[in-house]
Amino acid sequence: MVKYHINAAGAKYGSGYCDSQCPRDLNFIAGEANAEGWTSSSSDTNAGTGNYRSCCNEMDIWEANKISAAVTPHPCNVDGLDSCSCTACGTDDRYTTVCDPDSCDFNSYRMGDTSFYGPGHTTQEVHCRHSIHLLRWHRDRRPHRDPPSVQNGVVIQNSNTNIPGMSTYNSITEDYCDAQKAAFDDETQFQSKGGLTQMGVAAKNASALARL
Repeated sequence: MVKYHINAAGAKYGSGYCDSQCPRDLNFIAGEANAEGWTSSSSDTNAGTGNYRSCCNEMDIWEANKISAAVTPHPCNVDGLDSCSCTACGTDDRYTTVCDPDSCDFNSYRMGDTSFYGPGHTTQEVHCRHSIHLLRWHRDRRPHRDPPSVQNGVVIQNSNTNIPGMSTYNSITEDYCDAQKAAFDDETQFQSKGGLTQMGVAAKNASALARL
């Protein structure tokens, strides 16, 4: 609200939201109405999409369903909230955007340990048991789930990778990201958008916690 003084609503009313997918369905972006090219939703009179998108670095601490969970950092080559449009936001191509849409994630199930998370496994699904999930940023800017969770008072260390052609990892490092992208033949947008160094810069700056 200090930066965009004409915006008297603020985060309380949902303004100021951004993420690495650069959403278009926001009424206000960077203190201005997203009215140009606005097309209303056919199913919701309060929803729609405009010409502009709201992009920023995104650190997903806990993305989960009943079977799997992931930590997913998404760097952008911009600082703070960036209002953009057209090809700069990936309108024509998912990867011609200021942000990394894929991430370098750590998902235990995807990385080869199918017995780590979920009903009856090492870490029970969050709907069944109360969990505390932690994320540690090391001085070298790498996010590290250490410990990943505390459940019923028991500290549960993160799982190890078990993917052919990959060394054993249990945290997100630059070496891990390079090995993961090579093993799955994925795009290296995470690295080209600044990787963990850029995520470290974003974490050092002021950030807002959003629960979705």
